[in-house]
Amino acid sequence: MSGGVDSSVIALLLSDLFHTLQGELTLYPVYMRNWSTLEESDKFEPGSGGAAGCEWQQEWEGVQGVCRHLKLPEPRLIDLSKEYWRDVFAPSLDDWAAGLTPNPDVLCNREIKFGALLDRLIPPSTRDAQRITPQGPKSWLATGHYARLVYPSSAATSGQVTEPELHRASHRFKDQSYFLSSVPATSFAHALFPLANIEKDQVRRLAKAYALPTAEKKESMGLCFVGKRGKGQEKRSENKRFEGEAGEVAALTSTSKPSLSHAGSDTRRGAAPTFGSWLSSYLSPSSPYTSPGPFVTLAGDVLGHHQGLHTLTIGQRARLPGLLQKWFVARKEVGEIGDVAQVQRAPGGGQEGRAIVVPGADHPLLLCTAVELPLSTFKWVAHGGPPAELFAQSPGEDGPGMKLLAQVRHRTEETPCQVTLRSSPGDPSSEGMLHVSFAASLSAPFESPSPDGQATATSHSPSASPLPGQAPNVPGLSRDPAMKPSAICPGQVLALYDGNRCLGSAVIPAGAVRLLGEQV
Repeated sequence: MSGGVDSSVIALLLSDLFHTLQGELTLYPVYMRNWSTLEESDKFEPGSGGAAGCEWQQEWEGVQGVCRHLKLPEPRLIDLSKEYWRDVFAPSLDDWAAGLTPNPDVLCNREIKFGALLDRLIPPSTRDAQRITPQGPKSWLATGHYARLVYPSSAATSGQVTEPELHRASHRFKDQSYFLSSVPATSFAHALFPLANIEKDQVRRLAKAYALPTAEKKESMGLCFVGKRGKGQEKRSENKRFEGEAGEVAALTSTSKPSLSHAGSDTRRGAAPTFGSWLSSYLSPSSPYTSPGPFVTLAGDVLGHHQGLHTLTIGQRARLPGLLQKWFVARKEVGEIGDVAQVQRAPGGGQEGRAIVVPGADHPLLLCTAVELPLSTFKWVAHGGPPAELFAQSPGEDGPGMKLLAQVRHRTEETPCQVTLRSSPGDPSSEGMLHVSFAASLSAPFESPSPDGQATATSHSPSASPLPGQAPNVPGLSRDPAMKPSAICPGQVLALYDGNRCLGSAVIPAGAVRLLGEQV
């Protein structure tokens, strides 16, 4: 339980079973704390990131209030802040410092929620023992994720215990399978997602109907480690503005949390504090990636200056006062100071970080045609690894390929793609590369969830007629020009789907993105 309305409603749903099956079912409410200033100072300062960020005490009180209301056992607080810092935040800092755009949400689900937390609650030895019994698991971790776990139909007839598949939730706009895309099926075998076929407005109605204390709580927008940096930092206002990937500015209060994978920088004079300025307090200013630098056009003209490449992401609108034309960040690069005229010298030891900007969000340098992923880095959900269809008939040959769907951001439309397993000539020990190719004419099968949550086979192509629940018709999902994903950044997570089934994901390495603008 997080103290939010989603996890409160799953507690409500499970409490009915708990009270009905007394003696047969035991329910243990758990609150996981991921952040405190304990790692930043010698003296512990209460608060999840301090007064400027979300406060874990308020969340913990909300969890306790819901448990009392539902007459559940006293909840247990598990502190994983050290594990979170070590396994999620510190690696993300390294990526930001190198000019990448990491996704801590995906990393948190694999390393913390279905890693450290699951190990703490259901130790691996216990999970292994339960897995070999005919009845399967007897202990589960239930969370408020909007996702579905589907067991193959053969499991019911054969009586054998099989691993679940990860599928999209019925509510496509709220679907969170992307964030779960690197979690292995062996962990999902002990997971329950009660909100799989419930929409957000239904969750709100249930919470209000049963008078849950969290019924009116505002929706969380991401991870909860935005706060003050140690001691002596100026206290920020309770209302802040954070720049998003697509250029939106969201007004956030202490009860809503900006997602770190969708944040940038607002460099306008007088602007409210941003995620970028907060992140700067954790990074060394001596690197060209973290020092102020210029916004530069393809022609070499300097249009303005940014506060560091770590505050920007590919596809983000560059805030350039006085210009009517909208400019977007297409590339981040490091070069010698003086190569470009009008450059402001930064403390980067002779180098500076330049943000290359292009006019228009549909510029060819923002449209991706292909991505190359080392097979060894791909996190497959299935224990057996890649689908057999990807493998070549003979060693040293490219595989036949599969028509799949790719997604590179939460709440963006998935894009049809051709995925081919390419061999590495001259290196028989190499596992090869996954070549993900996008094309406007490519069509891939798409399972559209019907209102009852069952999958219906449809066609996912630019010319296909939209059907109820099909991704292109979902309000709020951003669409990509020419069915090519736009603004892909190294460090982002690319997830592959076979219809509604998530096969897994990988972090996009530097130099792996092929752009339409490079071919024209």
